[in-house]
Amino acid sequence: QRAPARAAQLALREVASELAAAENLSDRSVQRQMCQAMTLVDDYPATLAAWEAGALTRAHAHVIADIGSALPPEKKAEFDLLAVATAEGRSPARLR
Repeated sequence: QRAPARAAQLALREVASELAAAENLSDRSVQRQMCQAMTLVDDYPATLAAWEAGALTRAHAHVIADIGSALPPEKKAEFDLLAVATAEGRSPARLR
């Protein structure tokens, strides 16, 4: 890895470690949660907005991000909008 990428990884690990200690969680668990959050922010803004508005649950958001991870980057925006519209009134399992 290049130096800036390594520095970013180290910073992410350091923050995750501090949060994990404060919350009595494993640092790996916190790192995973942070990566999931970054994925929602970067790739699924409609899903994130619906979650923040209370229209979706955390489980719905994770299902959408999980299913969408197999898609090419240029299809994720369209999928994001369709998934949010489809999620209304469905359980996370039914949405999957």
